[in-house]
Order: sequence, then structure tokens, then C-alpha cells
Amino acid sequence: MIETTGLATPFLFCAVSNLGVAIALVTMKPVQHQTRSEASFYQNLVEGLGYVRRTPAIFGLMGLMSVFALLGRPYVELMPVFARDVLAIGASGLGALNALIGVGSFIGSVAVASLGNYRRKGRLIIGSAIIFSILLTTFSISTWVPLSLVIAPILGFFTLFYMVGTNTLIQSTVPGALRGRVASIYGLVQMGLMPMGIMLEGAVGSLIGVPITVVGGGLVVLVCSGLGLLAVPALRRLE
Repeated sequence: MIETTGLATPFLFCAVSNLGVAIALVTMKPVQHQTRSEASFYQNLVEGLGYVRRTPAIFGLMGLMSVFALLGRPYVELMPVFARDVLAIGASGLGALNALIGVGSFIGSVAVASLGNYRRKGRLIIGSAIIFSILLTTFSISTWVPLSLVIAPILGFFTLFYMVGTNTLIQSTVPGALRGRVASIYGLVQMGLMPMGIMLEGAVGSLIGVPITVVGGGLVVLVCSGLGLLAVPALRRLE
């Protein structure tokens, strides 16, 4: 669309496509809660943070997700630089890269849902972060279009596999009474740090180049994931 009609049409198309989401939200019926916490927002926040700090497995998952959100996941928003400056494939090539990442992400989400009662989820999820970082580093240094197109869907697969898998482990491990508070902290870590990571990697990339910046981020994710898997036994025991 960009190459044939310009930028306005794709943005209009995206805006119209969100009408379905708006309609779905409007038609939802609110859940009637039978009980309501009498604690203040501050007390709930402190209690949730205290649980995260006291629980090595949850603290480790949160810490690794912080590194991932800040230095790993921002590669998606930096993809236009790879399409234009590294691979020289233009807007249509960028669309192909993002589409392939999207397909891999969808399959990754389905793969997590299909795990069922697999008993070594902790090792599997942290291992997926290690594979993700290796793929991200390889993609960043690639200047060969076919190789980049092959890596893109696999990279998308492990991106969502790790993100959804971590969320699943947290939701299924935390006691029900604290699940909402801890899930809120996880959401803040994941969605709050991601924009900061985009800004950070974009700023550094403008100085030393985006590919080398993304490589650096991938290596940090690799080191932290490996250390977490080796140094935090609670992560390996997560089922």
C-alpha cells in the first residue's frame, strides 16, 4: 500500500480495522464482583511488590522480562531501518518481514497454549529467550535478504513463545489472592519498559548504527537468560 498509494491509506486502513475492537469492547458486559478489597491502591501495590521480591522464581521471571522488554523486543519497531538501510528492500520488503514475524508470533502463541501439563516449563521458557537472543543477533548482522526472511518468522515465534510463556508461568504460579496485583506489575514491566527500550535503542542506534545496537541488546538478553537459568534454581523448577 505504501509504495502504491502512499502512507495515508495504510494508516486509514489500520484506523478502520480497530472499529471491530471498539465494538467488541462496547458490547462486553461488566463482571459483577461479589467481594471487594478494602485495601488502598498503595497497600495493594506494596503487597504485590513484596510478594515478587520474596519469591525467587517470580522475581527472576520479572527481571528477565525487564531485560527482554528493554533490550530485546524493540527490534520490531526498528525493523524499518533494517528494511531500508541494511537489506534495501523498501516498504514492500518491510511488509514481508513484519508479516513473517507476525505469522511466527501467532504460531508461538499457539505452541505455548498446546504445552498442557509439560513439567519443565521454566527451563523451556528461559531456553526460548536464549534461542531468541541468538536469532536476534544473527538477524541483526545479516545483509542477505533470503537469510533475513528465513529468520524473521522463527524470531517472531520465539518472541511470543517467551512473552506468553512467561505470562502463563506467572499466572499459574501466583496465589489467586495476589494474581491480579502481580499480573499488573508484570504488565507494567512488559509494556512500560518496551517504549523506553525503543527510545534507548533508537537513540544509541543513531550514534553507532541500529544493527550493532540490536546485536548488543541481544547479547545482553543472552547473558542474563543464561545466568538466570544457571544461578536461580527456582526458575529451573518452575512447572
